[in-house]
Amino acid sequence: MTALQLGFIETISKADANRSTLEGLKQTLQAGVEAEFTLCTKTSNGEMINQAYLKDQVEVLIEPAKDVTNVIVSEKEDGNLQLKFTPKVPGAYSIKVKICGKKFPTCPFYVQVKERELVVVGDVDLKFFPEDEPEWLDGIAVNSEGRIVVTDNVGHCVYEFDKDDNCLRKRGSEGTKPGEFSMAAGVSYVDDNEILIADQGNHKIQHINIHTGTVVKTFGKHGSGKGEFENPVDVCLNNEGRIVVTECGNHKIQMLSREGETISTFGDSRREKLQGPRSRILYKNMFLVTDGGNDCIKVFDQSETFLYKLGKQGNLDRTI
Repeated sequence: MTALQLGFIETISKADANRSTLEGLKQTLQAGVEAEFTLCTKTSNGEMINQAYLKDQVEVLIEPAKDVTNVIVSEKEDGNLQLKFTPKVPGAYSIKVKICGKKFPTCPFYVQVKERELVVVGDVDLKFFPEDEPEWLDGIAVNSEGRIVVTDNVGHCVYEFDKDDNCLRKRGSEGTKPGEFSMAAGVSYVDDNEILIADQGNHKIQHINIHTGTVVKTFGKHGSGKGEFENPVDVCLNNEGRIVVTECGNHKIQMLSREGETISTFGDSRREKLQGPRSRILYKNMFLVTDGGNDCIKVFDQSETFLYKLGKQGNLDRTI
């Protein structure tokens, strides 16, 4: 006798837009900071639906569309859906949500976005060697162990401190040879022992082991072409391990391989054009660049696309 195996039929409940909700509308939002909301999808009986396929059935329209970026709908660990977006500027925004082609009955939702707020979470009291008198502190970086490196632009050197702000060592002096600097500027850790320094006056980048003082490599020379620099003032690694150099003299950002080969440049054309950029930070897959000549901060994504700018010339709030 042949054995029969019976399968099962899975019943997929349909989401009801009239019962589904958007949570998180009362939170305080800030320009340039990613906003996060929870989409609670429910059936017509009010039961929660925890099915991943639903994220493909959600449509989101945020106005003004030109002032938002990175709109994403994804599944959370608890089965609910997550809506994320980044508002570019302060102001009122409306959010319209549809699920399975039907809009939530209380749409549009309205949220108010405030200016970005910066909060001081602590301070640093660097304890230099007794015989040292730093002249013009410039770049600063922290590694995973809490150690801090600081460059002295006028003193042409770099210091390293432990997590309690005690000076451990000093490297460099004025000169043009590897390990010597002319106006040491921006600095960034490569790992817990090695750092990159923007050697501003020598128009190059130096990669050194801060513990031993060994120069791992140097790259760049004075010029405006690929792999050439004019007054590099800042340097860092992006999430892909590429070297990002801010050039004040050439008014642009260069992206390089770890070997120092130029991959691309940005910030040197159209409305994104920089004028005397001084520094940049990497924040949530975005580059925030201080544009000194234009009195603002310009924001780019990691594909080097210009997103928006913050600030204008002045001495009031929201001006630079």
